[in-house]
Amino acid sequence: MIEDAPIVKDTRRVRSSISEKFANDPDRYIDYLLSQKPKTTIKSESELKKEKEGELTRRST
Repeated sequence: MIEDAPIVKDTRRVRSSISEKFANDPDRYIDYLLSQKPKTTIKSESELKKEKEGELTRRST
């Protein structure tokens, strides 16, 4: 059955480990995740293109 599948067992093991680490408190886990949020952002291609165009404009003036 699907409950016995290795991926299900592994997922439950990881979930249990995370729950123990944060004393079964989802708010603590969410706070931890938010604190690990990357300090940089990923820019879209259009944002990069606009920045590049801005640099070219500044150089030509």
